Formats: sequence, structure tokens, C-alpha cells
Amino acid sequence: MGRTTVKAEDKTQPPEKASAAEAHAELIAAIASLDTAEAVERAFVALLTSAERRDIQSRWLIFKMLDAGMTQREISKALGVSLCKITRGSRFMKTSRAIIEQMMEAASGAAAPVTTTNEETRQ
Repeated sequence: MGRTTVKAEDKTQPPEKASAAEAHAELIAAIASLDTAEAVERAFVALLTSAERRDIQSRWLIFKMLDAGMTQREISKALGVSLCKITRGSRFMKTSRAIIEQMMEAASGAAAPVTTTNEETRQ
């Protein structure tokens, strides 16, 4: 009697009918489920390049500086970013100020900055 071998599902193929919208929703849910700043930091290191993380950090600083009343030109000079990037952040703050304020409030009560290992930050 011969044995029948069941071949494992090929994990290298993309899931059928997976959409970018589904992937986005899953990713947001996955990040929202993380319960510590350290876990979110590790997720960012896994998901984003160091340049992408710097871009996000720059956007956050732009929001904070705009909120503090700095002009776009002052911010551009301080951060070395284009006025276009600052204008984009300014427009977002005008349309979605509530979420930025909620994040700033959460950040103001945050503990010391999260640190990562050298290996994680190099990625």
C-alpha cells in the first residue's frame, strides 16, 4: 500500500483575492492591537526602512511646530525640509486636527523615548 502525501499549501503565493484595502485594514488592526510603545517601535522597525521612519518623525515634528505657532518658513529652516512638506502637514492639521491633538495629548504623557537595539535601527 502506498502512502498519499498531502502537499502543504505554497506560502510563497499571494492570497487569492487579497486587496490592498484588506491588507491596510489588517495592518491597522494589528498595530492597534499592540499594547506597548516598545511593541509599536519594533513593528515600525520591521515594517519601515530607517528613511521611512525618519520621514514619519519629521512629519510629527512639523505637526508639533505648527501647533506651537511656528511659521512654515521657521519650520523649514529648523528641520531642513521643503515648504511643500510643511504645507501638506498644515493642510492635514486643518482637516484632521482632532486626531493630531489626541496623539499629542497621548505623547505628552508618554514615558521616556523607546530605545531599540543597534541591529533594529540599522534595518
